[in-house]
Amino acid sequence: MSLLNKLERKFKKYEIKHFSYVIMGIALIGAIIGYMTPSGFYSNYMSLNFESIFHGQIWRIITFLFVPRSGILFLILELYFYYWLGETLEQEWGAFKFNVFYFFGIIVHILVAMLIYLIFGVSYELTITYLNMAMFLTFVTLFPDLKLLWMFIIPIKTKWIGIIDAIYLGWVIIKGFMPTAVMSVLPSSMYFTAFKKYYLTAAISALISVIIYLIFNYEEIKTTGKNARYRKNRYQKNIRAVKKAANVENTTTRPFHECEICHRTNLTNPELEFRYCSKCDGMHEYCSDHIFTHKHIKNEENN
Repeated sequence: MSLLNKLERKFKKYEIKHFSYVIMGIALIGAIIGYMTPSGFYSNYMSLNFESIFHGQIWRIITFLFVPRSGILFLILELYFYYWLGETLEQEWGAFKFNVFYFFGIIVHILVAMLIYLIFGVSYELTITYLNMAMFLTFVTLFPDLKLLWMFIIPIKTKWIGIIDAIYLGWVIIKGFMPTAVMSVLPSSMYFTAFKKYYLTAAISALISVIIYLIFNYEEIKTTGKNARYRKNRYQKNIRAVKKAANVENTTTRPFHECEICHRTNLTNPELEFRYCSKCDGMHEYCSDHIFTHKHIKNEENN
């Protein structure tokens, strides 16, 4: 059993369900602060600046999360996106793992920024902007063949958006760590040099986020494609079930989830969490009491 599974069995009671609301709240507060404060307020009083933190501005350890946003339409789309993405990941991973992914990302950003300041004496004001991009990469890893409507019109598979996302993260990292000697021969070299610290800050945040993505998705990456079809079918099946339930009377008499071991359902035991096992071949659902203890089912042709 993995360390994360052991932690979940011990600390599951502390998990925050519907954690997407927390992420949406962080984005919304950041937008409100951005609209209500003058330019430079975030950097001067809220960012993760350890020189200021060690001089008494402890609140920055929390307030750095509220990165200002611009554009009401973009904010609305961002909030909807975080809700949809977060709820889907929580359904697939479980609330505990999703909580750990995000809180671990925040803590690592804080620790790295503190270590850089203690070792080099320089404050890099890291943000969790790229952690949210890593969260989307996680979704792509789990559901690579799902289709999204780009600009609400053009259908495109998530894996292609994920590739663009990964390329962008890679460029941010390369640009930030690129030696000055190399930058000097590039176009707009004066611009790059002037904003070197800004690009290095972004590169550090992006690198941290990529590492966290790899840590939490290592097992999934090793078996990419093996369960992608099952996940896609399950995701689409769940969406159809929800839509159908909205038009059917008395839907509360039919359970949506049932454990294959104890046959408890979301109706008989609403306090339980139900999850599909990614290590079993096919579609097999278990309650939180049996998801880690059941015997994995393998098809004969795969044995």
